[in-house]
Amino acid sequence: MKTLIVSLLLPLSIAAAEQGPVSTWNFNAGVADTCGKSKDTLTARGGKLRFVTAKELPGTTGKAVAIGVRRGDARSLTLAASDDVKLGASYTIEAWIHPTEIGAAWNRLVLNWGRGKAYHFAIHGGRVSLYHAQANGTERIAEGGRVRKNRWNHVVGVARRNSTKPVGSRVEVYLNGKLVASAAFDGTINTLKNEGLGVGDSAGGSGADARYRGYIDDLAIWNRALSPAEISKRCTARKKILALPSSEIAGLLNLLKNDPPLETAITLEKNARQGKLSDGLCVIAAKLLDSKDIFVRALAEWAITRRVGFDNNHEEVKWTSASNEPWFKKWMEIPLAEQIEMDYCRQAVDLGIYNDSKKLKTSLDEMIARAGKMGAKSDSLKLLRARADKVSDIAALRGLWLDARRAMRPLAFARAEMDFDELILYKRFACHYKSNVCGVHTSWSYKPGGDVVIVSGLDKHKSIKTLINRDFPDSIAPATIAGLS
Repeated sequence: MKTLIVSLLLPLSIAAAEQGPVSTWNFNAGVADTCGKSKDTLTARGGKLRFVTAKELPGTTGKAVAIGVRRGDARSLTLAASDDVKLGASYTIEAWIHPTEIGAAWNRLVLNWGRGKAYHFAIHGGRVSLYHAQANGTERIAEGGRVRKNRWNHVVGVARRNSTKPVGSRVEVYLNGKLVASAAFDGTINTLKNEGLGVGDSAGGSGADARYRGYIDDLAIWNRALSPAEISKRCTARKKILALPSSEIAGLLNLLKNDPPLETAITLEKNARQGKLSDGLCVIAAKLLDSKDIFVRALAEWAITRRVGFDNNHEEVKWTSASNEPWFKKWMEIPLAEQIEMDYCRQAVDLGIYNDSKKLKTSLDEMIARAGKMGAKSDSLKLLRARADKVSDIAALRGLWLDARRAMRPLAFARAEMDFDELILYKRFACHYKSNVCGVHTSWSYKPGGDVVIVSGLDKHKSIKTLINRDFPDSIAPATIAGLS
């Protein structure tokens, strides 16, 4: 009897495609691994597990886990050493991440790295980063792309071993389906016996300055290298969430629907005063510039003004008339006459009278008294004051108060002391943070552009004459004039 032995060899690509992940956490039913040999369950460290849905964080599939977002959230997740954690020289780490903070240095994502080193997948300086430790103890690094805060990002780290030519192996990082960096490695990996897996930080030790803060959804690990086509396909399946607006903006837009616009504008101005008006918040402020309420527009305008001033008060001028950010251009287009009236509104807020009927009426009385001291007729002011007694709506009362401020302006300019055609002024930039060892600000600490200026004709600055930089362009350093006092 003869026996026929048939050997069927599948193409490598088909065999590899059938090999699924060794660990998957979709966080829909907690932190249990849904595949692999070990079925590993993550453990929260430094806080409690908290999960969000698409209702709370648009773009979430099922649920996502929060790491260090709020007080009391788990600061990281850990997993004891297991067969699924000990990856070979070809592997893939994939996650959908939504960072709420991006540190200047590290934001750790997934790592088998602590007392020893194997792989370290993270955000480093805002870039997707993969550190891969070779068997000889040296490391190979691939870093690239730019991860966006308060948005969903699809990040993948790959070690792609070349079995034919190991020295031609590559470590690669992908952002939103595209390869953004790669580097060569020798085709080996340093396997750790007792080091567990860390998500958000190292399992072997805490690094407060290097922790990830944000949300993670659909975390998966393969013990093989996914092909670029597979990575692209997996990203494309959820590509719509990449186009979602920043969750910061979305959250504030929701506030605009539910909170009084004026209170939102006041909150934005407070953030700007503390140097915390992000680009996303500037977008919201720009939307408030469309409000019919000039008090809302005034506080939104002042918030952006503070942000621009804060950014420009350093060695470089970040925002110029040529800057193209839509919120900046919209702010620049505010007419001068409206800016003056906005300043009145800001004063009412700073004085704490904007939402107090009694204080607004007292302010009207003070305006009438000032007009009397100037010897000006105050009939229009008295009429507005009489109308104020009949108004109960605070917004309408603010409108009467603003009308009174408008009426005061021509009364003030009618005085003889205000009868002039020219102003002489000096322009300077405040010194900023650099100084020498004696605390003295040196010349290069100032931006150039200071001068003594004569403005003739107060209608849109008809004529501006510079006195120093025009007549003495070479004899006096512009940086010195910037510090003119």
